[in-house]
Amino acid sequence: MERIVIAFNEDGTFRGSSSQDFDKTPVPLDVAQLDALSTQINSAALADNDALKAERDTANAERDTANAERDTANAERDAANAAQQAAEAELEIAKAKIEELESVLTQPEN
Repeated sequence: MERIVIAFNEDGTFRGSSSQDFDKTPVPLDVAQLDALSTQINSAALADNDALKAERDTANAERDTANAERDTANAERDAANAAQQAAEAELEIAKAKIEELESVLTQPEN
């Protein structure tokens, strides 16, 4: 079956339904057949929905993992920057000590 047509009266009440096969031949559907088709359609839609939810959950987990890895990398970068700043401060202290020692060593003895 390729297509289902559901018809209603002007007042909104159900008038009838039919299916159309690939050869375009219409076949009348009664309410019980339409109900059975609706159940199949709903079951298929729910299965598709569940599959999409699983894909979404996987994508969200991958996103969360990537965000955690980014946060870890940022923390490592910040720690490396702090270590570099500490090393630069130690270097400045060492340079100051060297300058102090050089000035002491270059002073004439009295």
